[in-house]
Amino acid sequence: MKSYNMKSFLLIVLLGISSISAAQNLLDLSGNWELAVDRTDVGENEGWYLKSFSDNISLPGTTDLARKGTSNRLVPKLEKPQLLRLTRKNAYVGVAWYKREINIPKSMAGQPLEFSFERVLWQSRLWIDGEEVAGAQESLIAPHRFVMPKGLSAGKHIIALRIDNRKRYDISANDLAHAYTNDTQIMWNGVLGKMKLTARQKVSIQHVNVYPDVRNGKIRVAVTLENSGHKPEKVKLALQVGQPEGGQKFVEKESQKLTDKSLEVLEAEKREVLARKEKLLEQKGELQKELKTESEK
Repeated sequence: MKSYNMKSFLLIVLLGISSISAAQNLLDLSGNWELAVDRTDVGENEGWYLKSFSDNISLPGTTDLARKGTSNRLVPKLEKPQLLRLTRKNAYVGVAWYKREINIPKSMAGQPLEFSFERVLWQSRLWIDGEEVAGAQESLIAPHRFVMPKGLSAGKHIIALRIDNRKRYDISANDLAHAYTNDTQIMWNGVLGKMKLTARQKVSIQHVNVYPDVRNGKIRVAVTLENSGHKPEKVKLALQVGQPEGGQKFVEKESQKLTDKSLEVLEAEKREVLARKEKLLEQKGELQKELKTESEK
């Protein structure tokens, strides 16, 4: 009997579902931004999100590359401070503001929008035309995303991004966690990954949870849909289970429904997985019995 890896099934499930929420419109936010270093953290109270800044920075990039912060004063020597790790030419830990103008085309006007900034430390907040977008972001691993369900009008808008790379939570001893340390990377301020503005579909996938049931040869997929429009929409959700190498497809299911905001559950069954699992459980039981007998001797 041919057996298959349940992890292979899960990969195909996720890709099959995610594909229906692909972006239709996209603006690249990389390029030249205005920059202001806010050492005393007064920018929010003083309304810096409405001001223009004299300094500039190219993003993706960091304040290190823009030569902002404390200059490295170490001289080349075979001593402990120089040999412990690579050191930054310009180190800055604190708040910095990044600002630029964007132009929303007519094709994106009024559509739900998502701003996405990859590889940001530690907290980021976003203002559009002087109004803050709800939801400060704090992930050290995932892109920082800001969603505007009602979108923006066509034309020019000013975006201001406030990034604070100060330590927010004590996640390690002596700041040695790989996600936030100067020992294996730097505690940068800036954006080092992709920067984009995406026009989302009115009905989009918010969450996908996959629950493998190897014993019974089933996969349960729970999908949370969000409708940012003003009326219910009829949508089709497709689920496909198969081998990642592009071989045999075991299950294809579709669900159509009128949705506002809902949870849709699809189930897929693969009986060969059940038979294989039962065989493994049987072999495990026999092995445990043998080990117990040997220990009693």
